[in-house]
Amino acid sequence: MSDAMGSILTSPGRILWPDIGLTKQGLLDYYEAVWPWMEPHLINRPIALLRCPQGIDSECFFQKHASQSLPAGLRTVTLDEANAAAPVIDDFAGLAGLVQLSALELHLWSAPASNIEHPDQLIFDLDPDPGIPWKSVIKAALLIKEEIENMKLSPFAKTSGGKGLHVIAPLDGTTEWEEIRQFAQGFSKKLAEENPQLLTARSAKDEREGRIFLDYLRNGRGTTSIATYCPRARKGAPVATPILWEEVEAGIMPNAFNVSNLPDRLKSMQQDPWHGFDAARRALPRQDFA
Repeated sequence: MSDAMGSILTSPGRILWPDIGLTKQGLLDYYEAVWPWMEPHLINRPIALLRCPQGIDSECFFQKHASQSLPAGLRTVTLDEANAAAPVIDDFAGLAGLVQLSALELHLWSAPASNIEHPDQLIFDLDPDPGIPWKSVIKAALLIKEEIENMKLSPFAKTSGGKGLHVIAPLDGTTEWEEIRQFAQGFSKKLAEENPQLLTARSAKDEREGRIFLDYLRNGRGTTSIATYCPRARKGAPVATPILWEEVEAGIMPNAFNVSNLPDRLKSMQQDPWHGFDAARRALPRQDFA
């Protein structure tokens, strides 16, 4: 697959991560290695792109809407009444097209392109204030896990590739955006009120000092979150990686995995760390957080 896909790249030797020498072709090779695990979470979703044509040390820009000319393998989905559209992929050729665009980070909607008004996952991003002990982030993640399970949903964990963790609950796609946004907001505010020394649901910097911001804002229409198995435009090319709850309990760090060590991790695992994700989809529960 890599030879065929590599032939569509222009400047395949262009270095995108200078600190580790990772090239455009190297990025495509990484994606080929992780594609079987990445595919279910990436295809058929509107994508916003962080593009860095000359690599992470040069100018990068965020592109939420599709340009008029797209490489082969990419299609678009209309997002709103103004006919704004976002790129969507359905196969590895589409992912190769994003590499051709030097899209180093892929940020996904929480709804499929085929059912764009109905999100199919609930996302909480744990964003710690600088200086917060990592054990506090682990404590917060396990607390969220317990609360989600109490509502008969199934939480899954992911490193962000940045400085925090994501907790995701798969949904059955029967609920509209506003209801999910209100649910996420109510859940986060209640949890923060019950754990004021640990968490805040307020995004203002002065409110976040010494605490972890429980970011529920990714559950609104048009918001995005980093794609599963996608590298970040940071030194070392850390990857947003699905992890087991046992690894969370053991204190795994948010930048534990990168494009160099992740393929070997997946080869060594007996099953997908997010095994059963689709089977765990449930309806959003009716919940009063007052």
